[in-house]
Amino acid sequence: MSYNFSSNYQINKMLNSVVESITNLAEEQLLHIQRLTRIGESLSSETDIDKIFDMILEEGISFTRADAATIYTVNEDATKLQFEIVYNATLNLRKGGTR
Repeated sequence: MSYNFSSNYQINKMLNSVVESITNLAEEQLLHIQRLTRIGESLSSETDIDKIFDMILEEGISFTRADAATIYTVNEDATKLQFEIVYNATLNLRKGGTR
């Protein structure tokens, strides 16, 4: 869609570009909100911690456009970090989790 903001071609072109960028950003943010809502609903009903970790990492990577992510937990006596799951797209690496 193109709007006629100005009789000056260059100004009109620039303003239409800004409108298009803002529209695209708004649509992307709406998709993020919808995905976060779906994640929240899923997390509230899921009881398998490995599936929850998978969901958190997959959506976190997608949401932030990250290449990799890792989850660690604290052991029972709170003295060490314990590896749980890692995804790395560049290295084609998936360890831990359910997949």
